[in-house]
Amino acid sequence: MTLSLVCQAETKESIRNTINFAKTLDCETIQVSIAHAYPGTEFYEYAAKNGFITNKDMQDDGGHQMAHIEYPGLPTDYVMEMVQPFLRRVLLPSQGGVPRDLEGCCESRSAAALC
Repeated sequence: MTLSLVCQAETKESIRNTINFAKTLDCETIQVSIAHAYPGTEFYEYAAKNGFITNKDMQDDGGHQMAHIEYPGLPTDYVMEMVQPFLRRVLLPSQGGVPRDLEGCCESRSAAALC
C-alpha cells in the first residue's frame, strides 16, 4: 500500500485522518510518499498559482524525498517530521518493537504527538 501526503489542500487534520485510516488496513507493506508537483501537471499549476511551491528540489543529495509544497498551516518541516511517526503508528502495534531506523524519531514535539 502506498499513501501520499501533501496532496491538494492537505492539513494536519487530514494527515491524522490518513494515519487512522491506514491503521485499519491489514497490509504486509506500506510506503508513505510525499506528493510532488511536476511541471506541466494540474497539481503544479495549482501549487504555483497559489504560491505553495517552496523550492524545486524534490529529493536531497542522498535521493531521499523532500517536501516542496507548503500549504498555510502545514509547513514542509512538519510534513517531513510526520513520515517516520506515520509508519510507526501504522506498523509497530503489530510488530512489538522499534526498528533501529525509527529510534529517536519522536524527538520533535510535532512527531511526539503521533508516537
